[in-house]
Amino acid sequence: MIRFETLKRKGPQFMLQSVYLNPSWIVRVHENQNMTKDFQCEQTKKKFPEGLDHRHTLSDIVYVIGTSTESIIVVGSPELIYNKINGNKNLLRG
Repeated sequence: MIRFETLKRKGPQFMLQSVYLNPSWIVRVHENQNMTKDFQCEQTKKKFPEGLDHRHTLSDIVYVIGTSTESIIVVGSPELIYNKINGNKNLLRG
């Protein structure tokens, strides 16, 4: 399981929440350009949680749950998420 920080909407504001995903469930990761632009804009960044920096990138992770797919918005670039997923593989050494 891999831990991600996800943005959850609470009224007009967003809050951070940790979520754990099995990496084998993830089918697609891409930058959420609209949310990233909103986050970096002075007028709309107030709706985002404190502690996030204007240099952060927000991405969508699409994952399989049962026979359908779900999507979440997470903090991090697609490259960072890719490295997190692929860096999580443990090798058994004999």
